Amino acid sequence: MPIVRALVAVVTVLSMLVVAERADGSPLSRARTRDGYALAYDLQFAACLAMLEKAAEADSLDPGPQRAIAAVTWMEMLFAQGVATFEAFTGEMSNTDVARPVAPPALADRFRRAIAEATRLAAGQLVRLDDADAHYQIGATEALGAIYGATIEGRLLGSFTQGRRAVAAMERARQRDPGRRESALVLGMSEYTVSTMSWPVRTLARLSGLSGNRESALSLLQEAAT
Repeated sequence: MPIVRALVAVVTVLSMLVVAERADGSPLSRARTRDGYALAYDLQFAACLAMLEKAAEADSLDPGPQRAIAAVTWMEMLFAQGVATFEAFTGEMSNTDVARPVAPPALADRFRRAIAEATRLAAGQLVRLDDADAHYQIGATEALGAIYGATIEGRLLGSFTQGRRAVAAMERARQRDPGRRESALVLGMSEYTVSTMSWPVRTLARLSGLSGNRESALSLLQEAAT
């Protein structure tokens, strides 16, 4: 159980990265989303999802709760599949697609519905107001989709395109509001991940628009940590 809880903590940190509510969202929606993550940390997934449904009801325009549902479902699927590959625990990164166990259909369907709704709501927010938060929501949703593709479906190379969209959206968010430091987390994670890959894979990543400088990545992650 301590190991499982530690893994949940790590995954929750990654999930919260892509679950921040929009700045003008309902305070009740934000509070319920945070409560949902507290329940997920305690491994109470059913109660967590019920709380996130209430968060979505509190603000029907907020992409955060729907993305949270997708993120928590992703967490459940990681555990159902055996959490991660051996390379993930040894700190190594596979350079090719990885054969992963088939995800439980019900969880896969729930993830796809939630991420699709989060994508729709984020796009709607961008239409209403082209500001830093709108681009952050787009980037956060794309980031979760890329992480899902790489970890659940084993599509490393196939996740590059979605990862690039996440990076581009976060870069636009930073341009519009340089003080929004949390956007640096996706950028730093992307740079660091690419920097660990083999030269051929890094070349493919660069061609798709993703850079991989470790020093730059650590600087971005330090910025996000503040």
